[in-house]
Amino acid sequence: MLRTLLSVLAMAILFVGVSSAQDLVINEIYYDGPGTDEGTFTEIKGPGGFNLTGYTLVGVNGSNGEDYRTISLDGMVIPADGYVVIAQDETVANYDYIDSGVDWQNGPDELELRLDPDVIDGICYGYSELLNCEGGTNGPDVSSGSSISRCPDGVDTNNNEDDTTETTPTPGETNACGIEPPVEMTLCEAVALDGEGFPVNIDVYVHITSPLLVLTNDGTYSVDRVDLGATDGECCVNVFDFDYYVELNEGDEIDLTGTVAFYNGKVEISGPSLEIGLLSSGNPLPEPENISTEELAINGNDYESCLIMIDNLYITGGDPWPPEGSNANIEITDDSGIPTTMRIDKETNIDGSDPPEEPFTCIGIGGQYDNSAPYDSGFQILPRYLDDIISTPLPEHVCCVGELCYITTQPECVQMGGEWHEEWDECDPNPCIQSPTQETSWGEIKSIYR
Repeated sequence: MLRTLLSVLAMAILFVGVSSAQDLVINEIYYDGPGTDEGTFTEIKGPGGFNLTGYTLVGVNGSNGEDYRTISLDGMVIPADGYVVIAQDETVANYDYIDSGVDWQNGPDELELRLDPDVIDGICYGYSELLNCEGGTNGPDVSSGSSISRCPDGVDTNNNEDDTTETTPTPGETNACGIEPPVEMTLCEAVALDGEGFPVNIDVYVHITSPLLVLTNDGTYSVDRVDLGATDGECCVNVFDFDYYVELNEGDEIDLTGTVAFYNGKVEISGPSLEIGLLSSGNPLPEPENISTEELAINGNDYESCLIMIDNLYITGGDPWPPEGSNANIEITDDSGIPTTMRIDKETNIDGSDPPEEPFTCIGIGGQYDNSAPYDSGFQILPRYLDDIISTPLPEHVCCVGELCYITTQPECVQMGGEWHEEWDECDPNPCIQSPTQETSWGEIKSIYR
């Protein structure tokens, strides 16, 4: 009888423990702060007073499916309000515990709540076939400055795609699942920068008041996601979202609503709640602005995501010309002598081609890759396709080195120590041999031509 009673009590205790564990969910993950990550956090929701001793948070790497970090929750207790916030540092509002390990990797990855050997809850952010995601689906790999959150708050139907969305961070509070009306802004207002090159409207949900013209074809730099440059004729922006796709091509006119985001120096309109409406197609693109490598290197923020062109270019360093399927950052320089970067993206048809004959002209979208403040370096030009790289050989004319005649370019002539004559195109007869002069008088000349 006693043995039976103890068995019943043990089963009851086990039942209560399992039931409580099933009430635990990873409610919000903020893993990608703007710039150098700080203020990241993970929020768990569950019964107030629940002791998390024995539980762990485990980061699973989407590139190989293996655990890359484990955080022990021993000694942590869920507060009475039902939200426990584990913060990277003390800058996080409403934090309960500090552990720098909650600065999780950017996706595609998974965060799991475990009570070994069981996985109590998990959220996949971004797609990887190597991850074992709830419902076989993933939530969004959110943009910098946003959280992936359960919406409605705390709901878990064991399907990541249905249960999670991109939101503004709300540590220790109900998830921001409701969508406030966007702020009406011009594009120039939306992408305005502070003195360090950081967007003053970061995380603001905006509607751009004027139509934008798309500058790049669908799939130019990314496949199956929005990644394009756009302009209203005055300012430009990159429109990007990992989990939003609509087929757009250069010359499309769009209506744009989304959240101001930031990625390694580049201002973007992204999620959450990115919406793109197609207004018209086949519109002519603006002429690319013709600038120098020096202008791009020094004032690149003025040309970010705009269509630009640089003439008389030579390859002076950086990566070798990329084989097919590879990216490359190639150093290029023009007559200014100040180098900048030509970024060849493997999604274009440029990788695997032959390097251009020098000098050449490059047309492309202005870009930036700078991961630390002030964001005033790392500027790039990104050609969109092979036709954006145009060989422009220098003209060849007569070069006189003494009385020797050569047909060559002006730089080569100067290097040879000669005089370059743009007005002459042939060395036969040799224009470099001047007829000797002879002394005479005005009277003799008059007598000849009388």
